[in-house]
Amino acid sequence: MTSATAFVVDLGSSCGPGLLGHDGEDRGQLVYLPGIDAIVAREYRKVGGWRCTVIARRHQRFDAGHIDVPDHDLAAATTTLLVDPVTDADGWAMLMQARIRQRWRGGATYLAACALANGIRHPRSLAVDLDRTAVRRLLDVTRLRTAGLRRLLDRLDGAGFLVPTLPGLEGSWGVYTLAVPDVNHPSPDPETTEAPRERRPSTPPGTSSTRSSPRPP
Repeated sequence: MTSATAFVVDLGSSCGPGLLGHDGEDRGQLVYLPGIDAIVAREYRKVGGWRCTVIARRHQRFDAGHIDVPDHDLAAATTTLLVDPVTDADGWAMLMQARIRQRWRGGATYLAACALANGIRHPRSLAVDLDRTAVRRLLDVTRLRTAGLRRLLDRLDGAGFLVPTLPGLEGSWGVYTLAVPDVNHPSPDPETTEAPRERRPSTPPGTSSTRSSPRPP
């Protein structure tokens, strides 16, 4: 039975939500493959199927960045994803990775998003604590220096993908909630419509959008 807080989103293409693939073809189209519970982007046509890039996967596998998907599996794929930020944090995290990949086309920002969603995020939760271990992992994954990582996280915060939840304690840079901006929820937050001049990210129901104190230098 579908939860009352679940809703369907269009995945769009690797060019961005709601956009067609390159040259109006299927290339670049994001699809959800229920068989492996993953969001992939079509790269190029092959005999009997497509070569695809794995954008996000519920059960992450770091040895499978590209896969060959036969036509019969693509026939069962969808260009939409059923998400529920309240009861399915894993699916919401998958959507977040896809939207960040669409916006920044990969690179360090996407790598950081994958680390946040798959390794740093608390199990069955949207919370990420940027403690010393998490920061070291992000530095290793992105190969950035500390100042560069701070700028990257500020970029995700400013774009609405990270919502400050709690201030940092004992060396932590703070606790954040993974979010997906510009997603239409069935029941929009009244604050979003009452304050049109202030950009507010779409956050899962029940999470705080209060900014934490600045991260320590």
